Amino acid sequence: MIYADFEYYRDVFHGTKIKEQAEFEGLAVKATADLDRLTFGRIDPEAPISEAVKNAMCAVAETRKAHASGEAGIASATIGRKSVTYANADKQTLERDSTKAAYPFLINTGLLYRGFYPGENR
Repeated sequence: MIYADFEYYRDVFHGTKIKEQAEFEGLAVKATADLDRLTFGRIDPEAPISEAVKNAMCAVAETRKAHASGEAGIASATIGRKSVTYANADKQTLERDSTKAAYPFLINTGLLYRGFYPGENR
């Protein structure tokens, strides 16, 4: 299950980086898995999904798109005589950038808390 659909991405989040629904769905599955990792599995897929979680998923999907297209890997570019330098866009960089993308949306939700809440399964 993904946390936000393409219509939400386009109409509510106002995303513009992912143009096709099929591409969005593939990225959304991976972005949802990223959010589950980041929130320690605290997002209940049976409960209504909050706007914060939907927005975070869309932001992470855009980050994954940028990494897949090589945008995130560019460290510097020169126009005259064309010079492009790529940064090391490895898995660790993708995880860091995904966390940065989701953080503003999830910071006040309690989902990023690294400890255990009373009564929470350990």
